[in-house]
Amino acid sequence: MGTRISMTVAAASAEEGEAAIEAGMAEVRRLDAMMSLYRDDSEIARVNRAAGMHSVTVSPEMIEVVESAATVSSLSGGVFDVTIGPLVVLWQMRLKEGTVPSDEEIARVRALVNYRNIVVDRKASTLFLKKRGMIMDFGGMKGYIADRVVDVLRSGASGTRWSLSPAISGHWDIGRTEGPGGSACSIRVTRIRPWPYWN
Repeated sequence: MGTRISMTVAAASAEEGEAAIEAGMAEVRRLDAMMSLYRDDSEIARVNRAAGMHSVTVSPEMIEVVESAATVSSLSGGVFDVTIGPLVVLWQMRLKEGTVPSDEEIARVRALVNYRNIVVDRKASTLFLKKRGMIMDFGGMKGYIADRVVDVLRSGASGTRWSLSPAISGHWDIGRTEGPGGSACSIRVTRIRPWPYWN
């Protein structure tokens, strides 16, 4: 999803540490296949391509993520909007050209940005974007991926310390380890922002 993730593991053996990192990265890859705009075969890419044309069947987890994003959009009064994609694309294009979008271009593209135009059908497990050209962008929700990775690491954290430092929204140290002389070390959990996630 266009970011970097660093995982540091202190384990009883190299094998245990490597297994923990691989488990965490497997979860990143799984969610990247669902949420990344950098993959043509991701769930979000398929939904975006069908914007204004037809609904797309997605996973229940994707439904949950989109509903959560819509909730954040509503709570923020639209300051966070998961359909920001068209504006992101416009700015990327113009910045590559060494300029910025005109007011007219921004006004035209902003008509495509409105989370209220996402249609969620939980029963059918489908998503539909009402207007052609709409683009959902989960770039502001990478914290969701970080939390899912934390869940995976925590589930196998018995006696081992895991540290996850995503380039997104926080730092996590999970598990328990022993300090010098066998004394217990406290483990911190620091997060820049709790759920809801907006960056």
